[in-house]
Amino acid sequence: MRDLANNIGIVNAISPQTLTAYTESEHIDLQGFESLTFSIHAGADVGSAQFTAEVQHSDTSDSMDFEAVPVTDLISSGTYPTILTNDIHKVGYIGDKRYVRIVFNYDSGTSLQLAALAIKGHAHDRPVA
Repeated sequence: MRDLANNIGIVNAISPQTLTAYTESEHIDLQGFESLTFSIHAGADVGSAQFTAEVQHSDTSDSMDFEAVPVTDLISSGTYPTILTNDIHKVGYIGDKRYVRIVFNYDSGTSLQLAALAIKGHAHDRPVA
């Protein structure tokens, strides 16, 4: 099939919520897929909040094994994005680890509404359910 909908898997990495501190997603299992892009959505803030997104990866699903992905394994502007009010960002992962997650590091301010989707691409088996 040549349409996008049958060729990607979408996982809710972080449900829309108001963040006030460091937050990490559950791990995203890339088995059966060759690529991943995080879509980050920021809404309103309460006190000029600022977070920095960071992608982490691991060969295992153990939370303690995750480490920051080097920017050379990311498709973005060359740095991790700083998330502000009403922002939308995308960060592509081109590393070779099986498990990936996104974290939001609290920088300043009070709180910010954030959400992140993990879009898995280049599926081995299509159509993707």
